Amino acid sequence: MALGISAWPLSITRVPGTISIVVEILKCTRWVIEENARLARIFRALGDQTRLRLIAELVVRGEVTCGEFAAQCDCANSTLTYHQRILSEAGLISVRRAGQFRMLVLQREILEAALPGVSTRLAAMAGLGKPMTAGTARTAAPA
Repeated sequence: MALGISAWPLSITRVPGTISIVVEILKCTRWVIEENARLARIFRALGDQTRLRLIAELVVRGEVTCGEFAAQCDCANSTLTYHQRILSEAGLISVRRAGQFRMLVLQREILEAALPGVSTRLAAMAGLGKPMTAGTARTAAPA
């Protein structure tokens, strides 16, 4: 027989400090839920081969221009924008302007906090895949 709400005790005995303990439990529960959602976004972002290759390249190089990403992605602009959005929402990359270029920058701390040691494995993986075109690299003045 399933217990309904009516089976629960209707009165709560007041115990000193009980409210603060309940509040702390709720805070911890909220943190766990938020952390699980953050990790799910990161795993979703890394679950695509194109995005994983880009992150591996960023581990080695630190940053790439959007043009280099387009060469790596070999896809339509709408698809390119989609991949950038997924990686940004996961917190794995940020975009900064450097003159006329938009640079995709790896957020290494976030990657390593979520998956310690993954940078080393991705750096090794970067050498195995199709390399990004080195001739398209542009060095922009620091912003």
